[in-house]
Amino acid sequence: MRIIHVLDKLGKLGVKRGQIVLGDYDVIGRLTAEKIRKRDNPLFKSAGAFFRPNLERGILIDAIIRSHGLSSMLECGFGHGYSATCAARAFDALGNDGNVTSIDVDFDENHLAQMKREFPMTWLKRMTLMQGNSSEVLAELSAAGKRYDLIYIDGDHTYEGVKRDWEQCKKMANRFVLFDDYHLPSKDSGPGIQVAKLVDEIDWEAEGYSQPELIRGDRRIFVDDRGIADADIDYGQCLVERMSAL
Repeated sequence: MRIIHVLDKLGKLGVKRGQIVLGDYDVIGRLTAEKIRKRDNPLFKSAGAFFRPNLERGILIDAIIRSHGLSSMLECGFGHGYSATCAARAFDALGNDGNVTSIDVDFDENHLAQMKREFPMTWLKRMTLMQGNSSEVLAELSAAGKRYDLIYIDGDHTYEGVKRDWEQCKKMANRFVLFDDYHLPSKDSGPGIQVAKLVDEIDWEAEGYSQPELIRGDRRIFVDDRGIADADIDYGQCLVERMSAL
């Protein structure tokens, strides 16, 4: 597997580091992705309570959409909407009919209402939210003949969960599939994050896809007074591209 740093990948997509407005992703991430460390975490004292958990993924998704002029994205796992919002923003900037369809087992209505208060409606109108088990919803979309330029698999991270989503998603990918949270062997991923196990066992050529590219995340690109010199970078987003027609 080829491994590339997220900034180098962005460069290959035509996005130079000086062109990235990091504050835009902070604004989106504050509501949809920011996390708080517990007091017993050693970094609570030395680095602060709040941290940015892989906001780089939003920059990457934005760049893939804009660089290739994509017009549709399917997401397994809405969470609090960070990736979906970044995608919707990119579609809005392109000015096409782009839309992101996001699946989750549950949506927090209060959170969605807050998103409506804080984010432009031109972004939110480009989101289609589908509640339910991903296996069932994906089967419905596939049966309806839906196809998507970019599919982001970011739901159940167990081996069985990722495999179920992949088996359905591979039938609907026009161009790219992006897997969240591929952890390198040096990172203790735990039993709930087994994306790498699934990705590593797939015969990509037989499936009609390119060999996977691990885009190594690095939240240290958000440099401020809370920067952490030894931040974990043994993870990333795994990108594959369809090489044969559906």
